[in-house]
Amino acid sequence: MVLSKLKNVAIGILLLTVIVFAGSDAQAQIVDVDIAGFAFSPTPLNIATGTTVRWTNQDGATHTSTSDSFIWDSGNLSTGQQFSYTFNVAGTYPYHCEIHPSMLATVIVTDPGPSVPSMSTYGFIILSILLVGTSVWFIYRRQRVASNIQNI
Repeated sequence: MVLSKLKNVAIGILLLTVIVFAGSDAQAQIVDVDIAGFAFSPTPLNIATGTTVRWTNQDGATHTSTSDSFIWDSGNLSTGQQFSYTFNVAGTYPYHCEIHPSMLATVIVTDPGPSVPSMSTYGFIILSILLVGTSVWFIYRRQRVASNIQNI
């Protein structure tokens, strides 16, 4: 009986920990590039893998965002229109405007490697261990007191 309760408490806290960690992954980042004055800005653009770049045409003229290696092509973007692409592979990606070939830019994508848990993550792990330990101790203590009362 005691082991069953202890197991249920431990499983519950561990599931809570997994749910919190699953929801705490770094959220996908969106970085904006303006197309204005017949130029892309910023360039070069340095981002991490998994980042989405969103180009917005701020010019009165139609433009494109087209990869030099044909990985992406926005098609024609009129004033105010946007195009997005997510970079999942590290590398250097030169691109241009198909309509205005002198408009050149580069996206540099780096892989930051595995993320290091923050201090708040370590704090959460310690808190989880303390909660499991305290819960187990209270259940065990309660069961032992109940057992002692029955023996009187």
